[in-house]
Amino acid sequence: ANVTKFAVGDEVVGTVDGVGAYAEYCAAPAGKLTRKPTTVSFLAAAGAVQSALTALQALRNTARIKPGQSVLVIGASGGVGSYAVELAKHHFGAARVTAVCSTSKIDMVRALGADTVLDYRSQNWWELAREGGHNAPYDIVLQTGGNAWASR
Repeated sequence: ANVTKFAVGDEVVGTVDGVGAYAEYCAAPAGKLTRKPTTVSFLAAAGAVQSALTALQALRNTARIKPGQSVLVIGASGGVGSYAVELAKHHFGAARVTAVCSTSKIDMVRALGADTVLDYRSQNWWELAREGGHNAPYDIVLQTGGNAWASR
């Protein structure tokens, strides 16, 4: 193969088009891979790739996000949610990103780019988001967990 980006023995992570792949060894196009940081385990690196791709696909492919839209991310401090906040604000140009997370994660989520962070432990975040307390309604609501929040 004409791969010049990597050498035999390089530790890499990435994705394989159209199929999932969790394996010690796998053939993949070089363009779908990146070097794994030496300070990160394979387990953590694989999780980061999966979380980032899930957030990207949810915003780009499913929600069809456009610049200037407003986004509500429920579960903003988890793997998918944290990438969703960053992608919505910094990559897709959302005008406003409102994030829902727990008290201990507020500063981290705000640092990712959220304009407003609602604490589900101490605030009635659903009423705040729904009734316009934070400039609702939203163009996109991304719920990253399996809780019954979306049924509200």
